[in-house]
Amino acid sequence: MENGSLFFIRALEEHFAAAGKRLSARVKEILAGSPMDFNQEEKDDYHRLIKPARELVKQSLREELKRADGAKQTWMINCLSCTQTVVGSMAAEVLLEQEAAQQE
Repeated sequence: MENGSLFFIRALEEHFAAAGKRLSARVKEILAGSPMDFNQEEKDDYHRLIKPARELVKQSLREELKRADGAKQTWMINCLSCTQTVVGSMAAEVLLEQEAAQQE
């Protein structure tokens, strides 16, 4: 698991723990992985576990970024190191959405 991925996965773990939920080891493994490198089992798990919850994960990241007030630079730095991962690409989308919203 790359450092950037771990940063975002920890943010998600904190978010879900506050709601009394936890991320399974397999979900964390898939989030930290690169879809380009997935074998068939990982692809199947992505489609079964992550894809249906993609918007929930992104919303959770949005909320964590908002809660982290002022940590946008830290998010950007971590995002750069893991954009090819599932969680990194979602974090990048959240940062881009936030940037676009601020420019409106």
